[in-house]
Amino acid sequence: MLSLVPDRFCVLWLPPFNAATDPRCHSLNVARAQAGQTIGFLDPILRYVNRPRAACQTSRRSHVRVGSVDQIEPAREPTSPESQPRTTIGKLQRKGGYAHDGGETLKRLLLLGGGHAHVEVMRDFGRAPPPDTHVTVLSRARFTPYSGMLPGLVAGHYRHEESHIDLAWLARSTGCDFVEAEARHLDPRERAVACTDDSRAGYDVISIDIGSTPAAAGVPGADSHTLAIKPVDAFLARWKTIEARVAAGERLRIAVVGGGAGGVELLLSLQDRLHAAVRGETRFVLLTDQSDILLSHNRKVRGIFREVLASRKIELLVHHAVVRVDPGRLHCANGETVEADVIVWVTTAAAPQWIAQSGLTTDHRGFIAVNDCLQSASHKNVFAAGDIATMVNHALPKSGVYAVRQGPPLARNLRRAVASERLAEYTPQRLALALIGTGDRSAVASYGPFAARGEWIWRWKEWIDRRWIGRYLPPGEAG
Repeated sequence: MLSLVPDRFCVLWLPPFNAATDPRCHSLNVARAQAGQTIGFLDPILRYVNRPRAACQTSRRSHVRVGSVDQIEPAREPTSPESQPRTTIGKLQRKGGYAHDGGETLKRLLLLGGGHAHVEVMRDFGRAPPPDTHVTVLSRARFTPYSGMLPGLVAGHYRHEESHIDLAWLARSTGCDFVEAEARHLDPRERAVACTDDSRAGYDVISIDIGSTPAAAGVPGADSHTLAIKPVDAFLARWKTIEARVAAGERLRIAVVGGGAGGVELLLSLQDRLHAAVRGETRFVLLTDQSDILLSHNRKVRGIFREVLASRKIELLVHHAVVRVDPGRLHCANGETVEADVIVWVTTAAAPQWIAQSGLTTDHRGFIAVNDCLQSASHKNVFAAGDIATMVNHALPKSGVYAVRQGPPLARNLRRAVASERLAEYTPQRLALALIGTGDRSAVASYGPFAARGEWIWRWKEWIDRRWIGRYLPPGEAG
């Protein structure tokens, strides 16, 4: 039998049994619940309680105090209610592991980025910390948005704290360090990440989940004269000024470039938000270089959204590939120009240039090429997930749905990587359900050839989104 008492463990021999059906598992979980401990599967519990005592002490939450970065930065004074001091961090050791006060050598696992897969890795490690491992989370922003709730946030259906994950709180709660810094270079040979503030973060194993940005390279003026949806925090800050202009009575024409699900859903959310304040004063136009919108979805879904755009008097321009952007003007490959007061850029995903410059194997668009274990095709101690990764054996769209699903297998393989164990392959689902909002608390369901629309789908979507993000929010914040 296995007896679990708060702050005290007693492990006796347990004969082989089926953990999925044996009633002793239920008794164990009840005992853990009464002891105020997290309930999980039996195997991780047995691995945890049978670890050497020193390993338990160094990997429990009490070790959260030092990162793996070259130079120490003093904590900064908050400049707003949401800003917090940056984590104070220690000295990078280029070879070997991180030397703990107790004398043990810990493996350094660096989670670069706070994407959807990484927050699940943090949660998983919080429930059962990997032995002899020091985990650092490095992200350019403390608050990371959930992509599924971003259109609802723009439309005014969600508050910031309902739709963003506080990485500093999550790291503190799961036994990880958090460092707020933006990566600018990865050196696989030195096993280090250089940041824009001149700090450097070292690692033995690194996982990259930094998302993507709309592709603006090759379009002169796109970076300077458009409002990109990513980074999300920068977009939201600039969008407030546009709301103020509309509220002041200014009549604007807003152009959205990008005919995928992200562009269409964002446009409808923006229109609903602005028209709720000053109805009828803002005009919208949607541009795509394709022959239709939402080409990755079935014909029924595309027809539904064309009807929605027409009913809301939104102009749709197909075969309008933007080749140059001037202030207030879009120049298209077909020779036409489109005038707009505000230009929102929501085109296909792109990777930061430093990824390809790092020497990692990438696909033709610069995304990290990974195998079925989510491991780099060229570097065994590098993993990647979410939009920044391309699974070479599977053609997947850049979608938050797949990033969410990659969280559990990524956590398993990172746990195995730091323990030098054999990795497990992951096969993504062939089809994914897409629930696309129309901005007015209604939504469209798209799954293979299936399509449906209604308020009930929005309620379904909201339930799924709140259920997912609630796993990573402080108690009482999920709404």
